[in-house]
Amino acid sequence: MQQLRHVFIINPISGQRDSKRLIPWIEEYFENEDDYEIFVTEYPGHATELANRFSVRDHVCIYCVGGDGTAFEVLNGLADGVTMALIPNGTGNDFHRSIYKHKYDLKEMLVKTIEGQIYNIDFGVANEHRFLNMFTVGFDAYINKVTVQYKDSKVIPNSLAYVAGVFKGLKDLSKFNLRFKYNGEDIVQDAIVFAVMNGQYYGGGFNPAPEASLTDGLFDVLLIEPVTRVTLLRLIGKYAKGRYKELKQVQSFKLRSFELKADKKMVYTCDGEIFEDDYFVITMMEKRLPFKMPKGSVYDDSN
Repeated sequence: MQQLRHVFIINPISGQRDSKRLIPWIEEYFENEDDYEIFVTEYPGHATELANRFSVRDHVCIYCVGGDGTAFEVLNGLADGVTMALIPNGTGNDFHRSIYKHKYDLKEMLVKTIEGQIYNIDFGVANEHRFLNMFTVGFDAYINKVTVQYKDSKVIPNSLAYVAGVFKGLKDLSKFNLRFKYNGEDIVQDAIVFAVMNGQYYGGGFNPAPEASLTDGLFDVLLIEPVTRVTLLRLIGKYAKGRYKELKQVQSFKLRSFELKADKKMVYTCDGEIFEDDYFVITMMEKRLPFKMPKGSVYDDSN
């Protein structure tokens, strides 16, 4: 098998610290070698354009250096069969939490990933958007949208933007009606959250789907029924810890590919990126992504 060339796409403004600090670490690792290349993104969508330059014939592994949003951009520019990897330097790093459960030093994680193994994993598509980690519609997607608006407006400090988004989401909390098929049966259900999980985490550390697997060809789907604001605040702790089976207001499903119809146009997110629609085609791309896992990951055969 031909050795893969290493291509790093670095988002310099991802997360809490400058991702460009990894550049000297990369250069140190590949000292006296020339089988690597480094790109630094300059604007939104640039990572998609950079990833799209390469095909499977180029024999590359594209390392996304950033968070879930940067990984979303890379995935949506990736040609079929091209290998992807992730060096986590975002704010939440939710997808990476699903594959690596130990504390780590970022420089150490860089080395572990370069020296990792390639596995074919699942990813999803919601309408035309690919996602590694999750698709959500409803309350949590609305919070994400409002949080971004607060950050962009500079009205309040970034550190308080998410908290402000939660309060705004609670103030504007409303139900919506969904239609989809499950085991051949038409499901019609009011909801405030509909989360389609490929990974286990979202929301900066919430772990609502601890049983989700990246290699089983199934989405773990969670639906929160309409509740009062007070009840929502009470149940969110158990939901965040993956204890949804204890909550009568939460329904769970295992779904592969399905269509979802809402009764109104809704904010939805794919890996934290924000869109709007009222009709969704959710497709499972089973084991279609060659992905390099870091040494010591939950998928590492040598563990």
